[in-house]
Amino acid sequence: MLTDIEFFDLTKINMHDPYEVNDDLFKVDLSVDKLKPIMIVLKDLQVLSFTTDTIILSLKSKENIKKILDEFDTYVVKLIQEKKITKKLKAKFNYRQLTSSFSKDLTYDILSLNVNTKSEHYKTDIYQNMNKKLSIEDAINLMKDNSRVDLILEISSVLFNKKEGFIYLENVVRQMKVRKVKPKRIEKLEYSFIDTESDDSEDDSKDNSKIENNDEKSTDDDCLLNTHKVQSDEDENIDINIDTETSNSD
Repeated sequence: MLTDIEFFDLTKINMHDPYEVNDDLFKVDLSVDKLKPIMIVLKDLQVLSFTTDTIILSLKSKENIKKILDEFDTYVVKLIQEKKITKKLKAKFNYRQLTSSFSKDLTYDILSLNVNTKSEHYKTDIYQNMNKKLSIEDAINLMKDNSRVDLILEISSVLFNKKEGFIYLENVVRQMKVRKVKPKRIEKLEYSFIDTESDDSEDDSKDNSKIENNDEKSTDDDCLLNTHKVQSDEDENIDINIDTETSNSD
């Protein structure tokens, strides 16, 4: 009954006769293998937003899933035309695709699906790892940022809204498993700088400059260098007094 989206066979979709829901809404049920529900498995999708009614997923780097969903839409439109359903309803419609474009910094496609957290019938069950079921509050907190989901999507019917002039697929996420994605860190960082010959020449010139400056100093420089290495008690007291005076002045 469950089929991974990459192995879903469009030719097995059955479109049944239309019936009236109310004055403005008509419905055509869909099934596979005569009367089985259409249950599609989608994996490893990034969550952009989640509410008690809707989940919006990114299809960035998921071109294959986008392609299959578009083919699903195209096939449904083909069946509608073959059955001349819009002619029977005596109305014109625009078909609303499952996917849509989203533009912020970059343009990519998104998938907006229905979530049912309020009714006991056809409810969306949300899990974390190891079959841990989540409350809606915990699920909302978990999916605030950096989360990915695997989900089971049921596509049950085609809706014809005569008032708004739209055709769209009735769908609901029946189950989803959520996982938090942690930022990656590099455990061991190798030497990552790019050295050039100019770097070596600059170092050589600095060393030569130091030597030249030292030659200009008095011949007592060696004594000064030795004093810095091994200071006398008197020198240490002078250093401490200087530090104390500096801190007092602050």
